Amino acid sequence: MNDFEHLYKELSPFSKLNDFTSEAAMGVELLSYVNGLHSFVALCQRDSVADSTIAKSALKQIENAKGFFKNYYLPADKKTFIAMISLFRRNVPDSMQPLYLKTIDQKYGGDVAKYADFVYSKSYFASQGNVETLFTKF
Repeated sequence: MNDFEHLYKELSPFSKLNDFTSEAAMGVELLSYVNGLHSFVALCQRDSVADSTIAKSALKQIENAKGFFKNYYLPADKKTFIAMISLFRRNVPDSMQPLYLKTIDQKYGGDVAKYADFVYSKSYFASQGNVETLFTKF
């Protein structure tokens, strides 16, 4: 039993990180949507993929965007972002937080709301029109 307790103690921070990443960070609709683009990005990075395959996948991304933005309400998602990122930062040790979150302290004096203003005003993926324009270019 002692070995089990030792392993549990060592794995507990990683379990907590996983929980907060999936529940807090991916609880933000914009972050979850962008995270879902990984397979498209990976497809585009492959040398052996035909341009027509990428173009077909880009058209699928436009259709996916229509579904996402149909019920997306940016002001509510931004409030969720602020709450969830604040929760993540309070509960995940600094040593396990992604470096980009250090920007909140470095550029925004720890103000998650100011960081959210930046993210939502600069993200290409916060607007259906921008997303459709982007994927139409493939």
